Amino acid sequence: MFVRKKLSPYVVALYQQAVEGDVLKEIVSDAVSILAILSDAVEVQSFLKNSFIPDEEKTNFLVESHQAEFSLLMLSFVTIVAQNRRMSCFKEMLLVFLEYVDLQSGIQSIRVTSAFPLSEAVETKLRVALTEQLNGSIHLRVEVDSDLIGGIVIHYPDYELDLSIRQKIRTLKSTIKEIIA
Repeated sequence: MFVRKKLSPYVVALYQQAVEGDVLKEIVSDAVSILAILSDAVEVQSFLKNSFIPDEEKTNFLVESHQAEFSLLMLSFVTIVAQNRRMSCFKEMLLVFLEYVDLQSGIQSIRVTSAFPLSEAVETKLRVALTEQLNGSIHLRVEVDSDLIGGIVIHYPDYELDLSIRQKIRTLKSTIKEIIA
């Protein structure tokens, strides 16, 4: 949650500018496109998080690689984020932005991270179960993170439910340490 508070000014400013400029749908589309790029390429994520690479170079990479696809507001946003040396958390910033857009629309944004791609049937069952549990409209985003080893992590706006094998291993390690000590 601490990271999200640091990202709030960026997210709120982007949202306000998009609403004022009547380009919110375009900015949401840009954010989804960038997230797809960042999620598909581990090398790009590493590049953006590398503190030895100047932020200007990171900005140039994103802008030059995808300039035709992005709106002027998104290009300006990327530049401002880089100038403020926040490219290392750019992916998280975009995720928080999409959650904020959903929140402003009265929709609960739920992000599910899975060790493997979910089938359509599993994703549909998950969507139905979460909609029933939360008694309202939801927007479900599914990501793949092989570091989880197995299982899923459900990210709600205010908390997270970690059902991954990685978390079970951590818990088991902690329990063993307590028993031995």
